[in-house]
Amino acid sequence: MTVDTLCSSSLVALHQAVRSIRGGECEQAVVAGVHLGMSPQYFQLGSRLRSFSPSGVVRAFDAGADGFVPGEGVVSVVVKSLGAALRDGDRVRGVVRGSAVGHGGRTSGLTVPSGGGQGEVVVAALVDAGVSPESLGVVEAHGTGTGLGDPIEVEGLSRAWRRFTGRSQFCALGSVKSNIGHLEPAAGLAGLVKVLLAMEHGVVPGSLHVRRPNDHIRFEDSPFFLVDRAWVWGREGGPRRGAVSAFGMGGVNAHVIVEEPPRVERGAVVVQDSHLVRVTGADERAVRELAAAYA
Repeated sequence: MTVDTLCSSSLVALHQAVRSIRGGECEQAVVAGVHLGMSPQYFQLGSRLRSFSPSGVVRAFDAGADGFVPGEGVVSVVVKSLGAALRDGDRVRGVVRGSAVGHGGRTSGLTVPSGGGQGEVVVAALVDAGVSPESLGVVEAHGTGTGLGDPIEVEGLSRAWRRFTGRSQFCALGSVKSNIGHLEPAAGLAGLVKVLLAMEHGVVPGSLHVRRPNDHIRFEDSPFFLVDRAWVWGREGGPRRGAVSAFGMGGVNAHVIVEEPPRVERGAVVVQDSHLVRVTGADERAVRELAAAYA
């Protein structure tokens, strides 16, 4: 199935795969996203929209944010129910606790996002996951590095989380786009992989090119702090949990909440120096020949 919701495509596809598995439509799914800049028309259109950064870097949530840098990449994940994955002995990298897809509705322009619409999809994902935002340690933001979009995103996230908590600056916020560029349709899965690897290693890589936070973002009054350098991600009484956002220019938004997998105790492997093997044959010679062949 091809999913095209522009920059939210791969995260919307993940949401659909999870729903299909929950509903029994399929047992296993491969979700993939790809972005290759193979046509000059892509760069011409981005230039006319003034989407690209003249400075050549993504400064997500920085005061000097001036647009995004295109990136190329391919990302794919295999999705199946946790019970089936544990039964089959798969290496589980993470568990999707909840997800949601929604639309931002009408705004003043194609490139102007809706903070309210973004917030609603965040709330829906939290409800679907059945978790409190206070249990989340990291939000991988859409974070394209634009002076308009970044403040709207933080405002939408903050309003959504304020329905559940009054705590401030307890959750890390960053964007992998500052590290690898904007993978557009594959961007959501790229952010997911970042969170999964951060869970596994207990370290969140810093978002690059942050010199001074955007003046229109009041991080001190929000539940978030900006990760501008490697940050050690500990555990506070439960598994590590994180969230990933992906917002499409056409208005389709997706939000996914993941947590680290349960620890599985593997059975100890018993190594013996000698083994008893039964050997039979028609006569002694045949038995010796077969024993030699086994040896």
